[in-house]
Amino acid sequence: MNNTTKVGKDKGDWADRLFVWLSIPSGYVGGIGVLVLAFMVTYHVACRYFFDKPSIWVLPLGGFMVVFIFYMSLCYGQKTGAHVAVDLLTSRLPARVRRVLEVIATIIVVPYIAIIIWQGYGLVIRAYRAKEATSDALQAPMWIPETLVVIGSVAFLLILLLTVRSQINGKWFVEQRIE
Repeated sequence: MNNTTKVGKDKGDWADRLFVWLSIPSGYVGGIGVLVLAFMVTYHVACRYFFDKPSIWVLPLGGFMVVFIFYMSLCYGQKTGAHVAVDLLTSRLPARVRRVLEVIATIIVVPYIAIIIWQGYGLVIRAYRAKEATSDALQAPMWIPETLVVIGSVAFLLILLLTVRSQINGKWFVEQRIE
């Protein structure tokens, strides 16, 4: 029996709409980030190969793009159930027990993401005030990728809270098979 629930087919309540509003664009933004990164790397390789002059901006901005892709895709990963899960033991448990364990696991993640937001915000403020920059020739300001961490983590925290709410109410936002 396939008991997969997909959000977005009906209007749902405000939490359903917020979940979709945060998670679907997250996937698109992350995907666009991957395309931009691919073009950046292709440009860098072409400059190095054809002109023997690598660009000075691709490597530091490429690192920023990896941070961007990761944190901007977290919400979509939660929606699609793409986050890493070790189910060696839980796959053998009854569906009801697995659901309870999933709620507990989601609740356990919430404080960790809250700490990332809190500490990340402190890093952004410090980097901005101290005018911290990358140590390469580009000298890009460090508060930019640190801000992306905070923004992505805030969105992910909202998604996690909405997920817990839906799990407790017996609805499952995450597109996964629950038998």
